[in-house]
Amino acid sequence: MKDTKKMATIAMLIAIQLVLTRFLSVASPLKRISFAFIALALNGALFGPIIAAISAALVDFIGALLFPIGPYFAGFTLTAAIAGLIYGLFLHNREINFKNIIPCIVLVNLVYLVLNTVWIRMLTGNEFNVLLTARAPQAILETFVKSLVLILILPRLKREALRIIK
Repeated sequence: MKDTKKMATIAMLIAIQLVLTRFLSVASPLKRISFAFIALALNGALFGPIIAAISAALVDFIGALLFPIGPYFAGFTLTAAIAGLIYGLFLHNREINFKNIIPCIVLVNLVYLVLNTVWIRMLTGNEFNVLLTARAPQAILETFVKSLVLILILPRLKREALRIIK
């Protein structure tokens, strides 16, 4: 029964992340802003880096197939998987506090900033430095916002999810 609850929770977090990414987000030509990171961080905190990486990759792949915004590009799926891996490494079996959240978010946003800029450069042919310069201020702002949001709500979400699973 415990494995069934675990699988159902993972599937629910994948579905939540998919909805938050594809339907409840704001997209600009350079960046998409959403709260899907909450579901991915919770997935990483509850189930670890491997499950979070696979879940993030599935969300990106399924979202690209069912609700395409442009052509599918596997680089974005790789970036999503790395982000899930980082959330799991920093948050699984650890206390949810500043000491764990801040470096986690900084690293995740750095990975998104650099790798996704590389992928956009490959797809559009625009100069890397121009894209990076345009995307960096938003990434810095997102680092603060994501850190604050996770510090405020992730401990409670994790505690309630563990209560339901057990």
